[in-house]
Amino acid sequence: MIKIDVNEFRNNAILLHGLEGVNETYTFYYDETNNGRKFHVEEEKFNIPVDQNFILGGLAYEGKSTNVDTTELFQSLKLQKTITDVKFKHIASGDFPDVLKSRKINQVLKWIDSKNLYLHYSNLNPLYFSIVDIIDSAIVGSETIGAFDFTFANHIKNDFYLVLNENIERTEEIFFRYGYPSIQENEIVDFIDEIIELIEPYSDNEKSHLGIATTVQILKASKKTKDIPFITNEKSIF
Repeated sequence: MIKIDVNEFRNNAILLHGLEGVNETYTFYYDETNNGRKFHVEEEKFNIPVDQNFILGGLAYEGKSTNVDTTELFQSLKLQKTITDVKFKHIASGDFPDVLKSRKINQVLKWIDSKNLYLHYSNLNPLYFSIVDIIDSAIVGSETIGAFDFTFANHIKNDFYLVLNENIERTEEIFFRYGYPSIQENEIVDFIDEIIELIEPYSDNEKSHLGIATTVQILKASKKTKDIPFITNEKSIF
């Protein structure tokens, strides 16, 4: 049995990112939107729009309990008495600039501030987090990345994502044909060749040159070893 001291990893993360207040007690409330459950390619198209980000957010407060009452807020918003779960449509509509002009949005934000509550929010792009395994797989065993730090690895992933997103139809076609993210071992070389063919022209772009050129090199290294461990022979979840 392997024993892992989670505090060692936790403390490293705290030091790396300069986190503060991590030992304080807070109570979080969560809600989600755009949860596509499983992001995958079906009939040569992703099952949900690639710009439909999964959003998780809500309110939080210090401590384990609070006496905050929403009655005053609901009354000020003049909502129907039958509404017990306030939705976005109840307080604003339109594009972002129009939302910012909403009187009810202003009321909600002022109420949150007056009650010493916090807003927490995360926004995850399904395409980005579905394709970074390609980079992580290529990095494993590659000496190319050894000269760069963790931050540069993220830079590589970002450039890679931007290229695939800009060529989303071609990306969908390649992924569907090879059954991504479960590439068969006998198709690894062909899959990598097509990905390289797609991204390599962007190495001539001054802005993305270093990231894409590095990606191409580590993909070529994976091609030689025929090893992309995180996306090979995975069990289908569909």
